[in-house]
Formats: sequence, C-alpha cells, structure tokens
Amino acid sequence: MHHTINRTPAELGHAIRHYPNVQLELCGDDNFIDIVEQGFDAGIRLARFVPTDMIAVPLTPRIRFAVIAAASYVRKRGRPSRPRELEQFNCIQLRRSTGSIFDWDFVEDGKPVTVPINGSLIVNDVEVCLHAVLRGVGLARLPISRAMSDIEKGEMETVLDEYAVEVPGLMLYYPSRSQSLPKLRAFATSRKSECGATFARETICRPSCPEMRPRWPFGYRSSLGLTFV
Repeated sequence: MHHTINRTPAELGHAIRHYPNVQLELCGDDNFIDIVEQGFDAGIRLARFVPTDMIAVPLTPRIRFAVIAAASYVRKRGRPSRPRELEQFNCIQLRRSTGSIFDWDFVEDGKPVTVPINGSLIVNDVEVCLHAVLRGVGLARLPISRAMSDIEKGEMETVLDEYAVEVPGLMLYYPSRSQSLPKLRAFATSRKSECGATFARETICRPSCPEMRPRWPFGYRSSLGLTFV
C-alpha cells in the first residue's frame, strides 16, 4: 500500500527549486517495492538495501541510530551502561507493516549484536514513538536526526552512545535504462556535485550543526518511489 509523504526531503527540495518546470511525484511504502515493476523512474532507500543491479547516487552522509529517552525518564530510571541492561528498562518498539519488529542492533567489543527487547508499548509510527518518549514512557531506538531538535532543547538524551550503529546513508537509485531520462539525469548529476561538497564539509563540521546532519525525511518508510514528469 502506498502512503502520502508528509514532508519533502531536504535533498529533493533543492532539486524542486532548481528545476521549477519538473513535476516530481513521491510515493512512500513500508515494504521494499520493485520500482521498475511499480513504474517509478527512481527510488530512495538506505544504501545497504539498494539492489546491486541499480545505479546509485548518495543523498546523505552515514546515518547513526541512537537509543533515546526523555531527560525526565533518565533522571528517574538512570541509564543502561551496556546493551544487555536494556532488559531492565521499558523499551518502545516499532512494528513494520509486514508485522515484524525492528531489531535493536549495536556494536559491542567490535562485534555486531542484536539485543532482545521487551516493553509495554509497540507502535507503527515514528511520530507516535517520539511522542511516547517525550512523555517518559521509555527508551526508543531511532535515527538520531529524528530526535536532534528535542535533544538540543534538553528534553531528550541519548544513552549507549559508544555502542551505537552507523549505516551508509540514503541513496537515489535507478535502472540503467532510466539514465536516458533528461530530468532524472539532471537531478542525479546535481546530487553528485552537491554531495561531494556536503560530505567534505561533514568531516570538519560539529555533529550538532543542523545543516550538516543527515535527515531521515520520510519516517521509517522502507522505500520511496519517484516519478519525474
């Protein structure tokens, strides 16, 4: 089932302003859709999930997943010092539309680990999850960019930072035959040049610098289809 995108990704906003005569249709999906089968010109998803037979252009720097909690919750319950201590805390879980629950992955002693999580609340919407965290319901694991504004205001804190996982960022991807589409080709070319400058600045920019943080623009959607008209 397709879903309406509730915000425009910052990277696509640049393209819309630069190419005012291009109409761009965005379609988000909780599942890993086949963009060719569904009739899209291109797609956006995390780099590790891009099909190997696709041409890919980076849209964001690496994305860091953080365990977040309301500052009030931390004052009341304290902090876990290692991932396995999460069983002592109430953890808010996210469910995919397929029915599965997102794993809580970490790196401990140089090795990837997945920690079993229990909690009193399971949701299928990132905004609901963030609201529950702010209300002090428990801990959640999300891309840190989704919580950064609340962290900067002092309303949320991160825990287990030294065990956090970073993954390659979002990619624009499309089949080779789509290269012949002038509008897509122009957008991909502009992103290549812009990303080169952005990633170079990322290496010398403070993590709290908002314009350099990777955005997670469409919640926890697994795929985003694009059509250029």
